[in-house]
Amino acid sequence: MIRKSYNLTSKKLVQHLISEGPDLEDVSATDEDVFSSKKDASIFAWLQQATVGVADSHSHWHHHLFSDSLFDSHRQAPLLRSASSVLPVDLASTTARPVGNSPPSGAPVGNAAAAAAAAAQPTIPFAGCLTEIPFPDRRKHIVPPPPGNVTIVCCNTTAGVLNIEVHPTWAPIGAGRFLEMVRDDFFRTRVPLFRALRGFLIQFGLAGDPEVHKRYHAKGNLQDDPTWLPLGPRGRSVGGITRYQKGYLGYAGAGKNSRGTQLIVALANNKFLGGGCPWEVPWGQVFGEESLATLDRIYTGYGEKVSQGKIMNRGIAYVEEEFPRVDVITDCRVVREDVAWRWRPAADNTNADVDIRQYRVGDKAPAAR
Repeated sequence: MIRKSYNLTSKKLVQHLISEGPDLEDVSATDEDVFSSKKDASIFAWLQQATVGVADSHSHWHHHLFSDSLFDSHRQAPLLRSASSVLPVDLASTTARPVGNSPPSGAPVGNAAAAAAAAAQPTIPFAGCLTEIPFPDRRKHIVPPPPGNVTIVCCNTTAGVLNIEVHPTWAPIGAGRFLEMVRDDFFRTRVPLFRALRGFLIQFGLAGDPEVHKRYHAKGNLQDDPTWLPLGPRGRSVGGITRYQKGYLGYAGAGKNSRGTQLIVALANNKFLGGGCPWEVPWGQVFGEESLATLDRIYTGYGEKVSQGKIMNRGIAYVEEEFPRVDVITDCRVVREDVAWRWRPAADNTNADVDIRQYRVGDKAPAAR
C-alpha cells in the first residue's frame, strides 16, 4: 500500500510500483492522502488502468508495463513519458502506435514516437473520464452520420460523469461553440441542468455566473448548421430505428439561427426531435455505459418549474436556494482531440444506405424551447 510518507514524485512512483508492487485495488487515484500531487495521482490512474486484467502477480509488473500489447494502445503515452528515464528499457527501439489505427507509412518510431506520444497524452480530469471511443462505432443511427474525427470532452456533474464525443462534421458551428465554452471554463460556473423532463430531454447551458451569461449573450446567436437527419414525419423512424437517439446533443432554440449557449441532451430515443427544428441537429453524443447511466440519474422532479430568467439574473444561487435538488455541471474538460471515428452499422441496423434527401420538413412535435 502506498502511503503519503513516501512523498512520491512521478518518477519514483513508477519505480515503486514496479519494485514493490502494491495492491492496486486498495489504492484510489482520487485519494489525497496517498499522492503528493494531482499529477502523481493522474499517472497512477493510467498505470492502474493499464494493468487491470493484465498483471497476474506483482513480480510481473516490469514485463507487463513494457509488453507490445500495452504500447500498442492509448496507455503508451503516460508510460513513455514517466517511465522512460527511470526503467532499464531501450525505448528507442519501441514502436508506438496511435489509438485504434495501424501505424501510417513513415510513422516515427523510437524517441520520436515517444515524444509524439507524450505530446498527444490524454488528460483524465475526473474519475470515470474515458480516453477512447468505440472504433468502429456500431451504435444505432437512423442514417449514416457524417464521417470525421472527433474531440472527446469529459464533464463532471453532481449525478456522475458525462463523456461526450464532439463531432465537428455533424454540425461544425454548433460543435465549435460547445468547445469554445469548454475551453473558456464556462461550465466551471456550475451550470444547472434546469429543465429536466423525464424520458424526453434535459435542457442546460445557462452559466452559473450572470456575468459569464452576459458575455456570451453579447456574442449573438449562431447560424444554423445543415441537418444530417431525415426530416418530416416519414423520418421519425426508419427500419425500426428512431431519429434522435439517447445521448444525442443539440441546441435549444426558438427559430431560425436562434442557437446561443443552451443545449439539449436526449434522455431516451425520440422520434420527434431533430425532425424540422434546425437548432436540434446533433453535434455530438454521450458515450460509455457509465455516462448513459448518469443521464438516468439526473433529477427530473422539478420539470419545467425552474425560471430561466432568474438563472440569467441571479445565477446558480437562485437554483441552489429554491431548487436544491437540481443537478449541475461542475466542469467540462477536453480529454483528447482529433480522435479517429468511423461508423460501421451493427447487423440489425438496416439503414446504412438511407438517403435523407427523400424526406421533407413537416414535423409538428414538441421541441426544446
